[in-house]
Amino acid sequence: MWLQGLVDCYLAMHRSREAVAIASNTCKLLGQTPRALTLYASVLVKDSLTVSKGKSLLEKALKEDSYHLPAVYLLCELYEQDLRYESAIELLRKQVAVQSTSRLHQMLADFFSRVHDEEKAAHHFGIALNHEPSNTRALEGMQKMEAAPDAVETPPYDMEVEDIGDSEGEVEESDLEAVWSDVDFSFSGQ
Repeated sequence: MWLQGLVDCYLAMHRSREAVAIASNTCKLLGQTPRALTLYASVLVKDSLTVSKGKSLLEKALKEDSYHLPAVYLLCELYEQDLRYESAIELLRKQVAVQSTSRLHQMLADFFSRVHDEEKAAHHFGIALNHEPSNTRALEGMQKMEAAPDAVETPPYDMEVEDIGDSEGEVEESDLEAVWSDVDFSFSGQ
């Protein structure tokens, strides 16, 4: 929609009044369509005084078309600002049940990560990367999860009690121990 470009130009020039006027007139001319409502809301959420009106327009757009992705993305960003992670997760789960995009899964994974559900976050980061291997936000999210010290890793297999007893007699030098054993700890001041 060429009006989106015009609104973006006004916003880039810090002429928000003109951007609001164009977006508002778009809703009047084209009707209360999800695209027009989302355009108008995208301008309103830039100003802290009109965020709530923008949010209500996004919710109205999703009542008209519950799978209008630009409205979903923008509403989830607002939920994130309000720390309403569960609301965002609920909305995104409904979306991925019907349509699967890299961005939807990446956003869902980000929210699962925020509520400390690392297993689901890793699952959705993986799906996002399967859809789009160059998704940098999904790559960064996956790397953060792998680097997190408090992430609990489960062993790749189940060990029986007999297996544990048998392995106690076998001593293997780990890579970390090998590195430490190669270091000379002389403190003679040389």
